[in-house]
Amino acid sequence: MKFIKFVIIVVIGTLLGPVIHAKPSSVTWEQLAQLNNETGVISKEIEQLIQEEIQIAGFIVPLELGEDTEKVSEFVLVPNPLACLHVPPPPPNQMIYVKMSKEIPLDMDLRGVYITGQLSIPKPKAEYGLYSYELTGRKAKPANIEVKDEIFELITQ
Repeated sequence: MKFIKFVIIVVIGTLLGPVIHAKPSSVTWEQLAQLNNETGVISKEIEQLIQEEIQIAGFIVPLELGEDTEKVSEFVLVPNPLACLHVPPPPPNQMIYVKMSKEIPLDMDLRGVYITGQLSIPKPKAEYGLYSYELTGRKAKPANIEVKDEIFELITQ
C-alpha cells in the first residue's frame, strides 16, 4: 500500500511539475500593441497569452493609496515613466490594470518593475475604457529599465 501511494505521488509530481514550475512568458509592450483599440481585434500571438502566466516590465501609476502610502496593490502598469506625469495618457493597449495578490512597496518602481501574473482582457470593456488589459499580479521585482529622456537631452545640448 505504501508503494502504491509512493508511485501515485511520483506520477502526479511528474505530470504537474512542469505546470507548477513553468516559467512565465516574457511579454513586451510591442506585443501588447497588437490589440487594435478601435476594433478590439487581437493577434493570434496575444490570444495565446490570455489567461496565461506572463512577466512584463513597466512603471507603476498608483490608482489608490490606502493608509500606508508606501505600498500599493492596485495600479496601472505603463511602458514609460513619464506616462503618469502628463496627458494624453498612453493608448489603452499600452496600459495594464494590475491587482496584486499582496501589496508591494512603491519604491520598488524607481527604475521600473517586473510584474508576473495572469493576463486577461476585460469583458465588457474596461471601466472608463482606459486600459485594454488586466493582470492578476502574483509577483513583483525591481527592474532596471533604461529610459531615453528626450527632455533631459534637449536641456543638456
